[in-house]
Amino acid sequence: MDKREILQMTQRELDRLQTLHLAIQKKITQTKAGKMLNLSREHVNRLCQKIKRDGDRAIIHGLRGRPSNHQLPIGLADKAISKIKIKYADFRPTFAAEKLLELDKIKLSAETVRQLMIAANLWEDRKRKATHREWRERKDCPGEMVQMDGSDHDWFEGRRGKCVLLASIDDASNRIFLRFTEHEDTRNLMQFSRTYMKKFGRPRSFYVDKDSI
Repeated sequence: MDKREILQMTQRELDRLQTLHLAIQKKITQTKAGKMLNLSREHVNRLCQKIKRDGDRAIIHGLRGRPSNHQLPIGLADKAISKIKIKYADFRPTFAAEKLLELDKIKLSAETVRQLMIAANLWEDRKRKATHREWRERKDCPGEMVQMDGSDHDWFEGRRGKCVLLASIDDASNRIFLRFTEHEDTRNLMQFSRTYMKKFGRPRSFYVDKDSI
């Protein structure tokens, strides 16, 4: 694959390609690659065979540049929401979808109707119940996930003011990277991430707490 084709690939395709090459080189199993890509082992095997046969360009998404198969026909969404506002504004999305089909011959899934009603402020998306955090297995490969957090503390025991220790740890290798900063804000976290990536490369994901920063 030439340089021009590489530049045309999305970051997701490049990440997928890298993972598939690890599987082809037997550095990880196809089952592990499937978990990383959210694909079945059989699908990973087919992609690996396709790359071996046709080269890296084999995984470039075949629908690139084409309209999505899930895109609604032009004007259908406007027509549906117009009917809903006039006749079904106080209905639940599922019931509204049923009535659209029964009385207006407009066939849309309940989820599509729900999204349309939310966008039109006719339905409030209910917050999902918080799920209990379960223990998870650690990642197998270095760089697969990096945990990052900050801690505000009197680290220098009164010899200077309080500051924040930014810390990252690789989930697989336990490799630790630290940096002191004045504040745990967006700018400093971005700079910290940039320094980390220059030193160790870009991880597949960062795991952070749910703070708005």
